[in-house]
Amino acid sequence: MLDIIRARTDAGLRAAEAALRGSTGERVSEVRGRLIALLANIEAALDFSEEDIHFLTTDEVAAEIAAIGDDLRALVASYQRGKLLREGAATAIIGRPNTGKSSLLNALLREERAIVTEEPGTTRDIIEESIELGGRHSVEPVLLRLIDTAGIRHAHGTAERLGVARSRAALAGADLVLLVLDGSQPLTPDDEALLAEVDGRPAVMILNKADLSAVVSPSSLTVSVPVVSLSALTGAGLADLEGAIHALLTGGPPSRRPRPARTRALHRCPGSRRDWRTCASATLPRVRWRRWTRRGTP
Repeated sequence: MLDIIRARTDAGLRAAEAALRGSTGERVSEVRGRLIALLANIEAALDFSEEDIHFLTTDEVAAEIAAIGDDLRALVASYQRGKLLREGAATAIIGRPNTGKSSLLNALLREERAIVTEEPGTTRDIIEESIELGGRHSVEPVLLRLIDTAGIRHAHGTAERLGVARSRAALAGADLVLLVLDGSQPLTPDDEALLAEVDGRPAVMILNKADLSAVVSPSSLTVSVPVVSLSALTGAGLADLEGAIHALLTGGPPSRRPRPARTRALHRCPGSRRDWRTCASATLPRVRWRRWTRRGTP
């Protein structure tokens, strides 16, 4: 009930309502039933191995275990989606100074939230705001917690060092990273270091300042994540960025995605950091396995 009260989007409300109806419990109970049935078959095969009764073969048992593992992995994966729907995706806007990070924050918010000047290093502290992305033309909305950060570089002075440290903390804890590069200037060593650090994470590379002559093109970046060219000043390309963010966070049409798992039930299975065996031990009742000896032996 508390998740329903705290829901900040329609999608979050639907996820909370599904959890209240016990959909996650039903999925766990189904998996538990399959495990118990498999255990019963194995026990019967050991007890009546000399009888002319067909039991599951070793290959069939292995296939069922693999199928159960796939279901548990899907359940664990839905934990993160449920968390994002309920709390919003922590989205860190990072980059070296003067690439247009604060301008991008203002463009996404459609308001002048952050101070923007031509002087590098204007932002010294974290600025956080929330927006709902999508929700138009039958697109499922997602909640973003945008985090504007200080430019990451070799810091000069105590205040800037503290700002860079907070930027790195925001980067480490982000669900999604927006790396802002100045597309009108050649890449610097700071840019290259951030590209290497972010590549492979849920991220979008942004070539900002598309209203100026382009020096860096999307095709010149050898990264495994989406690259978007835009101008935070004019708003050109902003829709492409929003589409890329939405696709990363939703992962496909809403009707084809599993219902999010209730976070309270799976809080010990955060994303892919634990395998399905660990999740099973955390969410399913323990089953005691007894040691087997050959019949007729002590």
